[in-house]
Amino acid sequence: MKIRHLVIVAVLAKLCSPGYTCQDNKNGWASCGDVKFMPEIINTVYVSRKARDFIRIPNDAVNMWSHYFSKLDIEDEHPFKAYYTILDRWEYRKKWSFSIVVSTPEYYEFSLLYHTEFTKVLGLMNANHAYQATLRNKFGSIALKAIPLV
Repeated sequence: MKIRHLVIVAVLAKLCSPGYTCQDNKNGWASCGDVKFMPEIINTVYVSRKARDFIRIPNDAVNMWSHYFSKLDIEDEHPFKAYYTILDRWEYRKKWSFSIVVSTPEYYEFSLLYHTEFTKVLGLMNANHAYQATLRNKFGSIALKAIPLV
């Protein structure tokens, strides 16, 4: 059963994140490479160290990250924003803390397109048993985190 689960996760990671191939993250953060996001914009993704007793991150993470990313205030001059939320749903059997940290205001004009990127990053995080990831490009970076709470 466990091997079947690993095969399914590996296949889903390839389908959900075409173009990204992560290096080994068992000893620390690892690069998943560069992928063209839009003309003249290349995204680079990094995933955190592999967690020992990994619990699969629910798909709601993408909705939370997208929701808070879209709430960023375009008029605010401060280039650094952070949002977090705790999700407690009976079907997960655990509470989850989701956070997003954005270090540049220039992402806003592409905010709707990032939902797809967040989906790809979630696939990479689940495939590589990582609870944190960063997405970087010429405008700055986005740090994504999903942590299961006791």
